[in-house]
Amino acid sequence: AVQTRMEDVAAMRASRTWDAQPEHVVTVMDGRSVWPDHFESARQALEPALADRGTLRLVPSTSLMFLPYTVEGEDLPPGFQFAREKTRRLAQWSKALAGDGAPDEVEPPTAQWPQIGGLVPRESRPQRKVAQRDLNLPRFPTTSTGSLPQTAEVRHMRVQRTRGEIDEGMYRSGIDRLICDAIRWQDAKGMDVLVHGEFERTDMVEYFAERMNGFFTTRAGWVLSYGSRCTRPPILDAPPTIAEPITVREWQVAQAATSKPVKGMLTGPVTIVNWSFRPPDVPDDLLFWAVAGPIAEEVGHLVDVGARIVQIDEPAVRERWPLPTEEAPELRAIYARGVRAALNRVFNQPIHVQMHTHMCYGDFGEIVPLWSDAGVDVASIEFSRSKDDSYIHQFYELFGDGHLQIGPGVFDVHSPHSPGVDTMSERLEHFRDFMDDGDLWINPDCGLKTRSWEEIDRQLGDMVAAANGLRAARAACSRPLARGSRWWRSIHRGCPARRTSRFAVAGNGSSSPTTRSSRSASRRMPSPLALRMTYPRCDPRSSARPVTGTSWPSSRRYAAHSATAWRPSSSSRGTCFPRWSTGATATRSWSTFARCSNRWCRLSSRSA
Repeated sequence: AVQTRMEDVAAMRASRTWDAQPEHVVTVMDGRSVWPDHFESARQALEPALADRGTLRLVPSTSLMFLPYTVEGEDLPPGFQFAREKTRRLAQWSKALAGDGAPDEVEPPTAQWPQIGGLVPRESRPQRKVAQRDLNLPRFPTTSTGSLPQTAEVRHMRVQRTRGEIDEGMYRSGIDRLICDAIRWQDAKGMDVLVHGEFERTDMVEYFAERMNGFFTTRAGWVLSYGSRCTRPPILDAPPTIAEPITVREWQVAQAATSKPVKGMLTGPVTIVNWSFRPPDVPDDLLFWAVAGPIAEEVGHLVDVGARIVQIDEPAVRERWPLPTEEAPELRAIYARGVRAALNRVFNQPIHVQMHTHMCYGDFGEIVPLWSDAGVDVASIEFSRSKDDSYIHQFYELFGDGHLQIGPGVFDVHSPHSPGVDTMSERLEHFRDFMDDGDLWINPDCGLKTRSWEEIDRQLGDMVAAANGLRAARAACSRPLARGSRWWRSIHRGCPARRTSRFAVAGNGSSSPTTRSSRSASRRMPSPLALRMTYPRCDPRSSARPVTGTSWPSSRRYAAHSATAWRPSSSSRGTCFPRWSTGATATRSWSTFARCSNRWCRLSSRSA
């Protein structure tokens, strides 16, 4: 038997395949929704088929493992159905279709959803960078994605509060102590942007749903998330609102314990909707826009009390992207419109506030443009287990007014082991090939909630060491060479710029030898030393690979040194200088010189 949607029964009966089947399996219920299904719709679709030959079986659309077990014991309005109630209702429908009465139907309350608003552009990226300069962050700033280990002590305090063994004041005092300890621990580790640890949050979606009007939460509504991990999805029933700030108090406790910036941490509207039980027949764009309202309001509360960095977590943007079906183009247009509007509403904050976001693994290719209207400044993206960095390139080049600052994850938070300083440094060097140093952040893949303090002590310690190594190498390699020194003489014996400096780029793009009349112009061309050409601090006669590379200003400034005015490409590599400081053959052109695979001279098409 082939499982068929009840909407397709009429078309199937018109074909020969229906009569050829001895048994017909028809989907009559949504196995992923806690809202009741309508018996009248099923009766109208199936009544003509009742007289046909063969057995008619009624089934839900999926396994009921995606629903909580039962509504019994929950404080919910009548009408909601979990797995046990769905099964009972399915049996009632079967009897009703056989002529044994009609099942009773109770509808939960419905709500009116507001229409989405227009897009409001945020100030340009260069303006925002200038306004955020007083954050005084170093090159390659380090931060954590959000949550820190939730130990047995944290869980025990929650159990005590639930049982009434401690009151709300004692619980908050315990959470405040954990927050202050976490801030001091991160400060001692050398982290640059700190997080409060999210010790007060059981789940990143449930925590906000419990504090918003318009959501229902459950006591025992557990469903399997992945592996052995379970979660309690809230039920989105009406456009949510907040009566008071949700995260301000914990942020103030954390910020009072340090002089470094502390991130405000919020879950984004798209993730909240996609990880909740959502009302049926309400388009995605209306749901995203409605939830974006209170989240944007909460960001405003954080900004009002002095938060300079706010992170909006959106790990589930990709999850409900419509699958490629006949209806996909229309559904994707609705989804995209809602994501654009919701993100724009949340991220459109004052110019001096640095807005961060976090995304997890996924095929981002089709949804990268959905972020083009969000005024996001920094994106931390899960990457350590990925083999394809194309989506990092896409996000980096997404905005027309400047590059997005990105923090690709340098270690896997699902593993208790640290990959080590060398591995992290290699990963960071890979991104420096096409990213400016000022756009590269250093962070873990995701939150550290499931790890232990001993594990993250090694992992974050290695991460900070990798960042410090990059900073030290960059500072050492930025010193100009003394004229006449051994390094200076070694370089100028084989430097292509010195060989081709007698060429000037003609107006038509061609090259011609420099004449006496044009020699004064060639003298004004910046020399490699004037451009602060820098080199790795290692023995040039050694076969060991240099520990770091160097950066050059924009290609427009040194194009005149090339006979062909080339533009560097960071994606390809040419031959390197094997022992070129001892007089060996150098490369033949500026392009191969720039693409030196051994990084004797690493050039960038953008200024560092």
